[in-house]
Amino acid sequence: MVWICKKDCGNCCGCVPFTLEVIEKHKDKFQREVIETLPAGEDEVVVVSNTGMCVFLKEDKSCAIYEDRPDVCRKYGVHPDLPCPYIKPNGNPRSPAQVRRWQRIINKQVDSQLKNIDKVLEARRCLK
Repeated sequence: MVWICKKDCGNCCGCVPFTLEVIEKHKDKFQREVIETLPAGEDEVVVVSNTGMCVFLKEDKSCAIYEDRPDVCRKYGVHPDLPCPYIKPNGNPRSPAQVRRWQRIINKQVDSQLKNIDKVLEARRCLK
């Protein structure tokens, strides 16, 4: 399946984990200021930008490291657990009502995950 993103979107391009190898290889391609780098696993980090958008998202909303993008970026929109609110898995655009519905669903999932992350971070602070 060929995935075609909505032109000039980039809404899904937030902070995602990258391998240390990818960061080192492409650190000269950062498109925005890095404010923090957080560990995300044994050999992965999340690079937090000053805008909250991916550090490799270019002005034209394309990816500066497309060939080396993370798996989550490759699967977004085509994997059932990573739905795009704008484009259906078959490549057809969603109606405005469908977009609003999917945005609500995704926002609930994100809010839930952020609460879980906050709980983990708070637990780590208590253990220090």
